Amino acid sequence: MKIIRKYLVLTLSIFMIGSLVPVNAEEISGTGDKTLTYSEKQITDVDSLYNMAESGISDVAENSNDVATVTNPETGEEEFLETMSTTQLVEVKQARSESEETYVKTTFIKEPEPESGVIQTRASKNEGAYDKTGGVRAYSTVTYTTSSGDGKFTYIKMTKMSGGFSIKDSSIQITSRSVKMNQYGRLSGKQQGVTNTTSRKPINNTFGYSVPNWPAVGRGSIGYDTGVGITGNLKRGTYKWSVNFYNSI
Repeated sequence: MKIIRKYLVLTLSIFMIGSLVPVNAEEISGTGDKTLTYSEKQITDVDSLYNMAESGISDVAENSNDVATVTNPETGEEEFLETMSTTQLVEVKQARSESEETYVKTTFIKEPEPESGVIQTRASKNEGAYDKTGGVRAYSTVTYTTSSGDGKFTYIKMTKMSGGFSIKDSSIQITSRSVKMNQYGRLSGKQQGVTNTTSRKPINNTFGYSVPNWPAVGRGSIGYDTGVGITGNLKRGTYKWSVNFYNSI
């Protein structure tokens, strides 16, 4: 009986000691899912976003790689336009030592002041029929995530985009639109880079698309270029011009 009692005590002790060993929460659940640690409702009102961009309100320092031009397709005359943007942090997920942050960046072609002479939506500087008051508001919004990957770069992955042309002058028509999504750069943990691009032809003045499930690429790696380009072909009477701008991530 003493031998049996000693055996039972030893077994119980081992069980109690084992139960005190800490276990990772992910191991308990059996999954490696990230834990949501921050969430903010996305701002979608275009006027509010425009005012935020104009006021310099943003959750990140905006880069200077956004580009916009207006072009006369008949003469080839081109002029650069001023852009402005605002970025909102909408979600943070944590998994062990790595976090994944989701941002939404909206870029606008800045509308000129009345009588400023900026050719926001004009085909040429010298045509009397051109709009000097920003008769079309052009914008694009890109949702993307950032992660640390192998630690050599911040890795960027676009997930969706939206955008459009808001007509403020009824004499202007938008005859066609095009969207091009790019994601170039080096992959995490690998030396080779990837080049991914896809195009869309919206039929409406407001549009949105999911980005293909491309792998994240390292910002700052050789050949890095991630963003969305939008082109709108405009017409007023017999005058035609195009507006092009690139929302760089």
